[in-house]
Amino acid sequence: MAVVPAHYSLCVAFSCNYDQSASQPDVAPSLRVLYTRRRAAPPAQSATRLLWSYGLAMVQIRRAAVRDEPVIVHLWSAHAAYQRSLERVWPRRWAVTAPCERTYARLLAPVWADPQQAVFIAEDESQPVGFVQVALVEPDPSPARIETLVAAASQRGTGVERALMATALDWCVEGKADEVVLDVLAADTATVRFYEQQGFHRVLSAYYRPADTAGAEPRPAPGTVRRAGAADEAAVLCMWDAVRRFHRELEPHWPRRWANPPPDILSWLAQALQAYWQDTGRKVIFVYDTGRELVGFVRVALLDSWLCPGQVESLYVRDDYRSQGVGQVLMAQALAWCAAHEAAEVGLHVSASNASAARFYARLGFRPVLHTYVRPLPATTD
Repeated sequence: MAVVPAHYSLCVAFSCNYDQSASQPDVAPSLRVLYTRRRAAPPAQSATRLLWSYGLAMVQIRRAAVRDEPVIVHLWSAHAAYQRSLERVWPRRWAVTAPCERTYARLLAPVWADPQQAVFIAEDESQPVGFVQVALVEPDPSPARIETLVAAASQRGTGVERALMATALDWCVEGKADEVVLDVLAADTATVRFYEQQGFHRVLSAYYRPADTAGAEPRPAPGTVRRAGAADEAAVLCMWDAVRRFHRELEPHWPRRWANPPPDILSWLAQALQAYWQDTGRKVIFVYDTGRELVGFVRVALLDSWLCPGQVESLYVRDDYRSQGVGQVLMAQALAWCAAHEAAEVGLHVSASNASAARFYARLGFRPVLHTYVRPLPATTD
């Protein structure tokens, strides 16, 4: 990572007229970030004219410390109000009783003492105008995550976001990460475009719907839905493995997700299934039984760590039984179970490549609320 001395400012070029021939510190060209030596502070009016003349956003980027927590929380809270104004799909997300400032302070608390996490703050004339929070994580599947990127409302579109993003990506590369992941509100189309311009591509979407509202009416299907038990383990394992293989073939854009399966995948899945037979109050599998064989299943769980308390973890219908209403009756049973267990909202994830699944869930009343994006990072040179 190129270390920025105190006498350098980070700036992002918006104009092709800017002279890029000047000597610059060594930075990754793919980040399109320029470092320019700061001159003695000119009069404020001249400086303003200079910025407009060259079409540049000049900001100082530094690593934040615990003393910066109040201003970061303030920026974060203002950004949350902006997001809340955008998001009409998921109102319960914002129906919180605790002040958001307290929540954000709690989320920031572990960062200051953890070398695997960092917050960088952007300042314009010593005034905080944005920040980015980034972390190195266990590969699951990406080794780095941008947790939050915020620019003050007055600074959006000026280059502050690009400067913060470049700093975060540089820090990830220094930490030996070769890929970074982030989430963005589906309703925040401006931010979606920004991330795509920075080389991120969508790999996954989280969908949501209330559990207790009617979706598409299930079509009659020639069989019954029942709760699975340990006696069905062999058939459920076969179907779960089919789901895994289907998604592996469907997701060439995110190969890392499937790069390191357990050596004995069926044994690993069988071990994971035990929770469904033992924790019956919080996990359930419903199967579609034709009377001769099982041709579909849905896994559902109640979660404490996700904003939706109910989660559809996977849905599968065998090829020769698709388009016959099997998926709809399985989902109807899953939603009814969530509602009966006081899970007012249900979430699920859909691969960006799985357009038919996205259409199916939309017919059932699900709406996208979060998109997951990834981008590869250049290898480090030691």
